[in-house]
Amino acid sequence: MCGGGKEDFENAEKARLEEFNKELDENKKQLQKGPIANRNTTDWCCCLIFLAFIVGFCGASAYGW
Repeated sequence: MCGGGKEDFENAEKARLEEFNKELDENKKQLQKGPIANRNTTDWCCCLIFLAFIVGFCGASAYGW
């Protein structure tokens, strides 16, 4: 039989829990003032395509009317 299997498991669990709590504390400090402050739009291309579609749809609707 393996000796100390339960103790090894419990020690490993304690180590994982301590590591998790450490990471959680670091994340809380980073997010204290809210999410990422320097945000910007990254999908201008999709926005322009969408707007072109809307303009085309309006034009087709006006033509059909």
